[in-house]
Amino acid sequence: MNPTAGADRASAYREEVTTGLSEYFPDSRIELLHTESAEDPALFGSQIQSELILCLSGDGTIHGVLQGLMRRPRTERPALCVLPLGSGNDIARTFSIPTSPTRALPALARGYLQAADVGSCIPDHQDEVYFLQTLSFGMDAAIALKTIELRKHTRNREAVLYARAAVDAIVHELHTNHFHYVMDGQERRDDLLIMAIQNGPTYGGGFRVAPQARIDDGRLNLCMATRIGKLRALYYLSRMKNGTHEHLASFQTHEIRHLIVETDKQVPTQIDGEPIRARHYEISVRQNAIDFLRPA
Repeated sequence: MNPTAGADRASAYREEVTTGLSEYFPDSRIELLHTESAEDPALFGSQIQSELILCLSGDGTIHGVLQGLMRRPRTERPALCVLPLGSGNDIARTFSIPTSPTRALPALARGYLQAADVGSCIPDHQDEVYFLQTLSFGMDAAIALKTIELRKHTRNREAVLYARAAVDAIVHELHTNHFHYVMDGQERRDDLLIMAIQNGPTYGGGFRVAPQARIDDGRLNLCMATRIGKLRALYYLSRMKNGTHEHLASFQTHEIRHLIVETDKQVPTQIDGEPIRARHYEISVRQNAIDFLRPA
């Protein structure tokens, strides 16, 4: 449990969740651990000896646990799941988990384990970082990072925060960045407004940037957009919310397994909502890397 998740609402769910776990998983031994520092989720993921790690948290805590899980051999990785309590909950959306923790419990009690892919990113001169949902560059990364800042000062849901941050960026920071990239061996150079690499279909609390993305298909979905005007950008934003943007002019979409990205300067970059800084990235997919508990 991340006690600060959901604008500090996690602690309020503690008794209800622990009672529900005992009811729906009566033959299991349950141990409740609290995160007390930013390093704890990765530590738990690397060391906990169990069949299942269940996160009462938002996407950030799951991202941390994933880093620890991926340090272990595949056969020694506990299964992962979430009782969603963040403001975005995109990972829960990917696995069709109800966004109320108490509604999620009975659904998961009748659930099954699904082998899920994990994205891998190696920034220059840094350790490998893993993502379950999203890695993005440019304007959409700037919006995601601005959303994190807005979240500290408001209790709005992530989709509202993302929309506010996006409109602000469109009005004040609508510019492209130059990318040199190699996509499954095909070399390209483009000036792009958005470059999003998705393992799951959504980011920003439900914006369906890659509606065709599947968590278990052995591929990542790449969505890119070139320069557009402010009014068209606002229109495109509304289309991205429901995933009907892919056939619009200025957008490109691809299914990929390997991608190398280079930029001539550091551009805003986020990985599952966490900032990352580099100018060279090697991105790939680890097929069936973890098991995730999802509702039947």
